[in-house]
Amino acid sequence: MSYNKTASITAETINPKVKIFDYEPCGEIARHAERLEQEMEKSPGSRPFPEITYCNLGNPQALGQRPITFFREVLSLCDNPALLRRDETRMLFR
Repeated sequence: MSYNKTASITAETINPKVKIFDYEPCGEIARHAERLEQEMEKSPGSRPFPEITYCNLGNPQALGQRPITFFREVLSLCDNPALLRRDETRMLFR
């Protein structure tokens, strides 16, 4: 298969699976977890675990992880280099 650098992705050329893709962040897994949580509230000890930890939503802060700020800060400097002229910015990025 050859690669054409000038070809653009269009509605006609894109993979059909991309067109039908449905991202559902609160999909069936989250709904099932909610049902389990409700069941556990009504009947404590009904499951072999004490609580539900939601890990599927892409929010590491919900699990107690610190936000990854360094990469965001560097990207913001790339997007707005004028920030580098500020004293407080230079103090942070020595």
